[in-house]
Amino acid sequence: ERLSVVTDAGSHGTHVAGIVAANFALDSALNGVAPGAQVLACKIGDGRLGSAETGTGLVRALIAAKARGCDLINLSYGEPAWQHDSGRVAETFTAAVRKWGMCVFTSAGNDGPALSSLGSPGALSAPICVGAYVSPAMMAEQYSMLPVADVSGASYSFSSRGPTPDGFMPSLCAPGGAIAPVPRHALQGKAQYHG
Repeated sequence: ERLSVVTDAGSHGTHVAGIVAANFALDSALNGVAPGAQVLACKIGDGRLGSAETGTGLVRALIAAKARGCDLINLSYGEPAWQHDSGRVAETFTAAVRKWGMCVFTSAGNDGPALSSLGSPGALSAPICVGAYVSPAMMAEQYSMLPVADVSGASYSFSSRGPTPDGFMPSLCAPGGAIAPVPRHALQGKAQYHG
């Protein structure tokens, strides 16, 4: 057997894993959306590239998830893209969803609020693309917006939007901010983390 020792280049992966699977037996209000779910962490970033993900890293991670029987995949990153649904990465995402039976979620990315800011992998046709939603209560807490009763929920300003030139848009929006299950060494004052 081979042991791979992987280090996180930042706290984003841990942060997102906590949003998903945090499990606090004594205070369920702190739980993630699937408390205690098993998490397989696959590093897709390359430290030599400022932790930017690579196509090779993505393909290897999807294949590793398949080999270990994962049912659900979450990828919380986004970058500009020009040719959606083409190339080896797009083919592997399509195989994961349509052949391997995985449910794959991707973030819309953080290049909003401009229209047509949705990039890869959010604009791929196989995964479910999720934009970041902010509720009136979260607006009041984070931005001191008053009065809250007059404000409706919306996409966060940073959340990427469609349509892309070929018509792709995020599939849905979900809470995307003020959730901070990050390692203690990464906590800084009143930092707010978005997932």
